[in-house]
Amino acid sequence: MSEPPLAELGLLAENRRLRERIAGLERENHSAANEAEEQNRKLLAALQEEKERLLAVLASMTDEIWFADADKHLVLVNPAVLREFHLEEGGRPEVAKVAASFEVLRPDGTPRPVEEAPPLRALAGEVVSQEEEIVRMPGTGELRHREVNAAPVKDASGTIVGSVCVVRDITKRKRTEEQVIRGQKTFSELVERAPFGIYIVDSGFRIAHMNAGSQNGAFRNVRPVIGREFSEAMRILWPEPVAAEIIAFFRHTLETGEPYYSPPFVNPRHDVETVESYEWELHRMTLPDGQFGVICYYFDSTKLRQAEAALRESEERLRLAQTAAKVGIWDWNLRSGQLRWTRELEEIYGLEPGSVSAYEDFRRSVHPEDLEMAEANWKEAVAQHRGFEVEFRILQPGGRIVWVHNRGAATYDEAGAAIRVFGVNIDITGRKRAEDKLFETNQRLQALMQALPVGVSFSDDPTCQRITGNPAVLAQFEVGSQDNLSASAPDPAAPGRQVRFFQAGREIGAAELPLQRAVGSGAVIPPMEVEVRLPGGRIWFAEVCGAPVRDRQGNVVGGVAVTVDITERKRSEERLRHAQKLESLGLLAGGVAHDFNNLLVGVIGNASLAQEMLPSDNPAVELLEGVVRSGEQAAHLTRQMLAYSGRGKFLIEKLNLSKLLPEISGLVRTSIQKLIVLRFELDENLPLIEADRGQVQQVFMNLVLNAAEAIGGSPGKISVRTGVQGVIDRFPGAHAATPELPAGEYVFLEVTDDGCGMDEETISRIFDPFFSTKFSGRGLGLAAVAGIVRGHKGAITVDSAPGKGSCFRVLFPALVGVPADHRPPQAQGALRGSGVVLVVDDESVVREMAGKVLEHHGYTVLLAEGGLQAIDIVRRYPGDIAAVILDLSMPGMGGVEVLHELRRIRPTLKVLVSSGFSEAETMALFEGQYAAGFVQKPYSAQAIAEKLAVCLS
Repeated sequence: MSEPPLAELGLLAENRRLRERIAGLERENHSAANEAEEQNRKLLAALQEEKERLLAVLASMTDEIWFADADKHLVLVNPAVLREFHLEEGGRPEVAKVAASFEVLRPDGTPRPVEEAPPLRALAGEVVSQEEEIVRMPGTGELRHREVNAAPVKDASGTIVGSVCVVRDITKRKRTEEQVIRGQKTFSELVERAPFGIYIVDSGFRIAHMNAGSQNGAFRNVRPVIGREFSEAMRILWPEPVAAEIIAFFRHTLETGEPYYSPPFVNPRHDVETVESYEWELHRMTLPDGQFGVICYYFDSTKLRQAEAALRESEERLRLAQTAAKVGIWDWNLRSGQLRWTRELEEIYGLEPGSVSAYEDFRRSVHPEDLEMAEANWKEAVAQHRGFEVEFRILQPGGRIVWVHNRGAATYDEAGAAIRVFGVNIDITGRKRAEDKLFETNQRLQALMQALPVGVSFSDDPTCQRITGNPAVLAQFEVGSQDNLSASAPDPAAPGRQVRFFQAGREIGAAELPLQRAVGSGAVIPPMEVEVRLPGGRIWFAEVCGAPVRDRQGNVVGGVAVTVDITERKRSEERLRHAQKLESLGLLAGGVAHDFNNLLVGVIGNASLAQEMLPSDNPAVELLEGVVRSGEQAAHLTRQMLAYSGRGKFLIEKLNLSKLLPEISGLVRTSIQKLIVLRFELDENLPLIEADRGQVQQVFMNLVLNAAEAIGGSPGKISVRTGVQGVIDRFPGAHAATPELPAGEYVFLEVTDDGCGMDEETISRIFDPFFSTKFSGRGLGLAAVAGIVRGHKGAITVDSAPGKGSCFRVLFPALVGVPADHRPPQAQGALRGSGVVLVVDDESVVREMAGKVLEHHGYTVLLAEGGLQAIDIVRRYPGDIAAVILDLSMPGMGGVEVLHELRRIRPTLKVLVSSGFSEAETMALFEGQYAAGFVQKPYSAQAIAEKLAVCLS
């Protein structure tokens, strides 16, 4: 064969080369396909591993995770959602249908529409952050508080392809907050309603806190109060050295910690309307800043007129730190040792981003005291193939302690060995602080209840079936700590049912008591007074106020009442009322006595002047003597009235009872019924006594009138005896209203009647002020007798029985060695005089009588009706006036001021002071100013002439 041409050989070679090239390309393509398939396989394995990790994380979380696609269907939820809402795994339900299948409420309680569901809002592009909602759980109907976070999910181009929603159950936190608020509100209301003052002085000795009782009570004149230096406030309230003493007590308690309990403390200031009395106690306390302070409880033991005042400010303000919980996710690969944290978890631990890569990083953050417990918890759970849950503390790099709640689980290989541990950490520092604050509040409340000296009672139910209280209220009602104080309890055997309450003499039921009224009405009940009668027979008086206790929704769930024992205060008020009545009577008696004295000056002075001007054998002289004697007896009564008003002194003189009593027997006879016979058996050889004539006469008259009232309108007999009685050792038979007598000799005045008599109870009270057995009467007669006898160091005996009459015997100390016929020496001296005398008195009857008397005795008389007129006369005739008779009590310018001006005009001018008060009391008012003499009103013509003669000599 011939060989192929060259062209053909070239084509064959080219064809061979092409086939070889194609075979090479096929080999390369097959290799690339195998490589791509291997890469795909690895990528799918990585995606599957990431999906398993995500599903495991979702399965371990207690928070609900909801994923929705752009078609508004739920494409993925974690097991927490399936458990809570009974959804079927693997379905694609519509979000709106799921949202409509259960009831969702807003925080204010109003229904939330389906279109406001967070997954739907996130699909619309809205980011929902920490929004609260309330869900009624399917099946149980329980209301659960939840915190919702939702956000849209976008692809690389920014298009929304779905949404994710994370829901956390915060019911436990909400309930803790409610408990804290309820405890704080109960504590604040208790302190604010307390009927006593509470204030705190801090370590800098400034007033830090004060309740309304203090600001409206003792500190009402100090503004501002809070922040004021305590020593400065005390010196505003109290004069020295009282303020210094109080400040020293506070400093001592602050420095040593020793408590101080004051006795009843009386306000010594004279610029306050009423005298205030306090009882207070001091205790050192630790303030919120860690420093020491002093807390003072003080109680106004006077009438407590401001007890119904406004609510008091709280003793201290409780602070509750509350932070939103944070969630951090962690994943620990046990085979590689790699530990992965989310940024939220790093923030909880206070670490820099990316600084955690191994388990040792975690161990260094856990508090050393909690590390062993935390590790043992998760290791044991992993070994037993179960989830774990534990709370522990961590130490941030700056030293701050944070509480976390750690919850997790593990995954295992086919052999059952753990390969990964993962879980979440929740920052529960806020919850822990709230729990600690609640515990601290409860501890303080319990300590306050234990220390309070007033009774505090509580009811935890709106029907008040069970009431408990602090030790003070248990002691008040004489019951044990386990007893029920409730008067509303249905059990008749309950101790509270045996206590009876009265108001204004009417027994009141349980529904009328302040605690029950406060719980029933939801209003604060102001203090009300009640009489308490205990089963053992003890009766005491209490002041009780009540207030309701509400939950977070404002519903009344119980109440609190404060009970103050005011028995002693009631007794003090009764004594004060008696004293005020006596004082009013004294003021009335003093005013009447002063005016009556001036009238007696005219009566006695004019009558005695007429005696001097008439011949001794004129029949009118004897009649005028009777007028003078009656006027002098009336003067004794005015001095007695002045003494009772506290504006005069009694005149003590030597008296013979047997000769004194007949002088007023006529007056006594006209004051009793004519059917009553009055008989006297008077000892003629009676020793003298030292006494005030008017007082003794009043004792006699009151005893006789009391005897006449005991007889009434029937015929009867009253016997009056005097005599001497010896007392050996001490005399125990005296009435309790008068003291026992020392041994010695006594003169007695005995008044016996055959009237109705008295029982033992009446005898024990007859000398009490305002006690009377009559339908209407003064009730002062025998009380005055007892006071007079005590003032003369004597005693009274009473012998009486119903239907057998009464016998009163009054004993006065006898004067030993003084003759019975003792007479005071009569004043002597020449009564005629000369010169100009100025008479100054605001009563015209006194001026005119004195002028006539002095002119009769040879003087030239000038008259002035007041101080200013007298000063004007002395200025015009300074050298001509020999003496001035000056009245003490005058309107406008009184005698003290007039004497000062007269001395300034003429230092040597002789001034004779005139007053119805005693000389000692009157001259003490002039504070050392010189006066030449004193004459007591009412005076006779002879008395004024004698005093003036002595003054001028």
